[in-house]
Amino acid sequence: MLIDAEGISDVEAEARLRAMTLEIVVGDGAHCIAGHNAILTAVAVGKKTFVGGVAVRIDEDSPLLSALPVDRSSLREAADRLGASEIPGEASVRVIVGNAVGGPSDIHAWWDGWKGGAASEPRISRNSDNPLVGIVAGAAAVAQAFARLRNSPWPDVSEFDLWPQSAATEPPPFATVYLPGALWLLGLGNLGQAFMWSLSALPYPDPRAIKLVLQDADRISAENWGTSVLVQSGEYGAYKTALAEDWAKRKGFNVRRVDRLLDSYQRVQEDEPTMALCGFDSVGARKFIDGCGFEIVIDAGLGRAHTDFDVFRVTVFDSGYSVSAHFPEQVPPSLGAPRDYKQLLGLDGCGAAEFEGIGIAAPFVSSIAAATAVARAIAICSGVAVPRNEKRRLTSDGSKLAAHAAVSGRGIMRVGS
Repeated sequence: MLIDAEGISDVEAEARLRAMTLEIVVGDGAHCIAGHNAILTAVAVGKKTFVGGVAVRIDEDSPLLSALPVDRSSLREAADRLGASEIPGEASVRVIVGNAVGGPSDIHAWWDGWKGGAASEPRISRNSDNPLVGIVAGAAAVAQAFARLRNSPWPDVSEFDLWPQSAATEPPPFATVYLPGALWLLGLGNLGQAFMWSLSALPYPDPRAIKLVLQDADRISAENWGTSVLVQSGEYGAYKTALAEDWAKRKGFNVRRVDRLLDSYQRVQEDEPTMALCGFDSVGARKFIDGCGFEIVIDAGLGRAHTDFDVFRVTVFDSGYSVSAHFPEQVPPSLGAPRDYKQLLGLDGCGAAEFEGIGIAAPFVSSIAAATAVARAIAICSGVAVPRNEKRRLTSDGSKLAAHAAVSGRGIMRVGS
């Protein structure tokens, strides 16, 4: 991103990244489900964005209120487990979670009901039991912090509304909604791991009753560390499904793996999930979805270039709206004007060509997109009409929405009171 956007060398870009540090300050009102998920998400995606290190300042520790399977009992222990550390000197930028007075350059994560985001000035966050708005608030705060260090434009207040708005519905209390009871995750890269992060933050009373099928054919490589929330440094070579499976089992989910590409022969069988979350990175990979037998597919997509890396899209497919109808032409997205990567990176022709084909991906974008997709699954399970298609840029004030549609599936499993 830095190389493409600013035309600097790889040495300069690397130095910039390694000099970026982040401090997360835990304020009053942060000790709730939304607040703890905001803090842990900010740590998990922040350490991949602020390569110099992420520190968490907690004046008074608290028992952990997040359902994320981090195997720790307190907030401080959980933050350390996810990668918080000491940083030398003053941080490049600070994020405040909760109600605390900060300096003029601080960024404030906030949440309210089904809405969350980040702001340049303090905003009152109300006690909330909605983990998804916490995830969005933490990710949005990291995004704004990164934009500030790059002198990129950002609205004074960013707001992401996770509940589908229509004249007929009011946002319900989180405790009253139905959660998905069975899901097929297509793609376990950047978006797929963000799906898993949001799903594992949900307060399932018995995670063992939740069926997940994880499908991907790729293995983890070094470049996945900077984009994918579950990948740890040095843990490369295993299937992406195996990494997600380990996380899912720590949560207690009933999980199966499919270590192969989706193709024209695949069919959903009896007792398998008929609702899917899709995070493929190309249109071509989606072309077989229509024939698989899924009742509902919630598909998320991301931008690929430095000009649109902060754009995401969430589209809902069912028997009335197919993938082939939405993507009639399989035109690969442009990565912008060609750059002389051979000169910038000191690579040979083959290496430069390989680098030029890689899209830009940021974990704070995929975290917000995934939380939005999981919220759509919750709304569908709760019998609420959802937008067919939503497109949003993190730096814009709102979303572009297609008409809301009532989506239902015969085999959809749900959990709730």
